[in-house]
Amino acid sequence: MKIGIIMIFQNNEKNIDWKFFLQHLEKSKPIKFCLVNNGSTDDTGLLLVEITEGCTNVSSVHIKRLKKEKLAIRAGVRYLWNEYGIECIGFVNTNDFRNSRDFESLMKDLVSKANHLLSYKSNTHENYQYKRPILQSLFPLKAYLDSSSLDI
Repeated sequence: MKIGIIMIFQNNEKNIDWKFFLQHLEKSKPIKFCLVNNGSTDDTGLLLVEITEGCTNVSSVHIKRLKKEKLAIRAGVRYLWNEYGIECIGFVNTNDFRNSRDFESLMKDLVSKANHLLSYKSNTHENYQYKRPILQSLFPLKAYLDSSSLDI
């Protein structure tokens, strides 16, 4: 089963290290990433395009005006569902991280624990039920991070 990860960005130009992204995203072949630019007014969109062009498993969606987080997530879910038919989708808002080091540790965890992420999703599926079938495969990565403090 493929895993999809939606990452929502908004005005994160100064926090994005695109070389780091290229290095770590390319290592995680079983994971398809969808980088959502949620109405950024800086050059975040350009950096996301550079990352997308450098990695085969990364796509980007650009929303022109700032939308609520739920709508940005839906845009990413629709893209991953339509393009790849992915059934296991996690999401994270990059603005939830205090600094770039926290975000970098998230990226390293995602790459190294992709198989654990699948088992976590199957164990918590009932906790995150949505009415629409396309959103039933969605879960927050923040909950995964909170529970993954255990040694795996």
